[in-house]
Amino acid sequence: MKRPLLLLLAPAAAPARAGDAATGAERWIRTETRLEPGVTRIDLRRESPPCDVRMVAFDRAALPGLRFHVREAGGGLFATRAVPDLAKELEETLAPFGARRTVAGVNGDFFDNGGSSPTFGLPNGPVVENRELLTTGLLVPEILYAQPQTMLYEWRDRAARRELRVGRLVFRGTIRPGILSGAPAVTNEFRLVNPLLLNLDPDPAKQPAELAVFTARWTKPLPAPGVRVRYVPFLRKEQPTGLLAPYGGCGGVEILGPVKKGDKLSGDPLEGAIVGLGAAAETAKGLLAFRRSEKRTGPKPFYVADDLYIHGGFDRDPGVGEDFFVVKDAVRPWTIPMRDGTIVPTHEVENYPRTLVGLGPGKIVLFVADGRSSRSRSLPSREAAELLAAEGCTDAVQFDGGGSATLLAGGEVLNRPSDGRPRKVANGLFLTLPVADISHAEPAEFAED
Repeated sequence: MKRPLLLLLAPAAAPARAGDAATGAERWIRTETRLEPGVTRIDLRRESPPCDVRMVAFDRAALPGLRFHVREAGGGLFATRAVPDLAKELEETLAPFGARRTVAGVNGDFFDNGGSSPTFGLPNGPVVENRELLTTGLLVPEILYAQPQTMLYEWRDRAARRELRVGRLVFRGTIRPGILSGAPAVTNEFRLVNPLLLNLDPDPAKQPAELAVFTARWTKPLPAPGVRVRYVPFLRKEQPTGLLAPYGGCGGVEILGPVKKGDKLSGDPLEGAIVGLGAAAETAKGLLAFRRSEKRTGPKPFYVADDLYIHGGFDRDPGVGEDFFVVKDAVRPWTIPMRDGTIVPTHEVENYPRTLVGLGPGKIVLFVADGRSSRSRSLPSREAAELLAAEGCTDAVQFDGGGSATLLAGGEVLNRPSDGRPRKVANGLFLTLPVADISHAEPAEFAED
C-alpha cells in the first residue's frame, strides 16, 4: 500500500477492543484493530507456552470489490521474492487492467529452497496465476497427475458468487493440427512445464513417451528436441499474458521452427516450445509438417487456429459445475487441518512457524503463528484450526511455514519472521481492492461477457 494511503488510514487504526479468548485450557490475550471497513487485524498473545499469532480477517459483505490472487515470483519458474516485493509486483501487473492495492497477503506453497539445487525456487504444487497454469508442480514422484491434487482456488458463479473454496483440479492438455492446415485431426496429449523433466534419464529409451509444452516461464535448457511455437492472439478485449493464458489455455499457435535439446526459450511471453520425450521425439519433429508456408496477415477470426491448436488447462472439481477456465488463481496447500468444520489431524513439527488461510461463510482470514524464538514457540496446526474456527471459519488450509511464514497488511509485515526478515519465497497469496473503492460497482472482470 502506498505511503499516502497509509497516512490517511492511520487515524482510524486504533484498537477496537481487547480481551481474553480461551482455546482448550489456554488463555489468549486478544486485540482487534480496524485497518479499514471490512478489514480487521487480530493479535493473539499467550504467555505459557509463549505464542504470538497475527491474523487479518475480511468481511466479504463489506468488500464486494475484494479479489484473491496468487503471485509467482518474476523471472520464470525458478525465482523467489519476499512477500512485500511480490505485493508490489502484483500491483504493477494489475495496473493496466485497473489500479488495485494489496490489502494483505501471506506466503504460499512450499518450494525448493536449496540454493545450489537445479530446481531452486520451484513450487512443490501446481500454480495458476490469472488463469494461466504456470506449472504442474513437483508432485509426488511416480504419481504425477494420476491423482487429483488439492488446491485453493477462485471461481465464478453468476447466480451465487462464491469466492474461495477448497477443491480439486486435474491437469489436462491436447494438441491437434490447426483448422486451416488441412491435416487429419489427430490429437496428442501433452504435459505442461513438468519440472520432473529436469531429472529425465539421459537414455531416450527410458524416458516417458509423451509431448511436453514449455511456456516462457521455463528458464532452463529444453530437455529434448521439438518445435518452437508462438501463440496467435484472439480478437478479444483482454490480451493473453502467456502462451497458454487465454480461456485457461486454448488457442492457435504458429510454428516458428525446430528447437534442439539444450536450446533456451526467447523469453517472449507468447512463445514456447513443444518437445518430444522418448518415443514421442519423432511426433514432436513431425509437427513441423503442419507449419504453413504462407502466413496470414492482418486480424484473424477468433475461431481460426494457425498451424496447431493447443487446449491446455485443468478440470473442475466434480460437482462444482463450472468449466475449468473460470479458475482464476490457484495454489496447492501443504495440509488441510480443518474441513467443513471438522478438525483434521495433520503432521506436526514442534516450534514451527505456521501460515494458514481460513475460509467461512462470508469470511476470509489470513493467519500466521510465529515460532523458533523464546518469545513465541508457535502452536500445532490443530490449535491454529481451533483459533480460526473461533473466528467463524469452517475450512482451513496450511501453506509453507518455518522461515517463510510472513503476514503482510497495509504495507507492513505484521509478524516476526524467524529469519529476522521476510524470506524470499516462490509465490504468495494476496487480497486486493480497487484503489478508488468508493462505490461498490461490479468489477469489470466479473461483468457479463
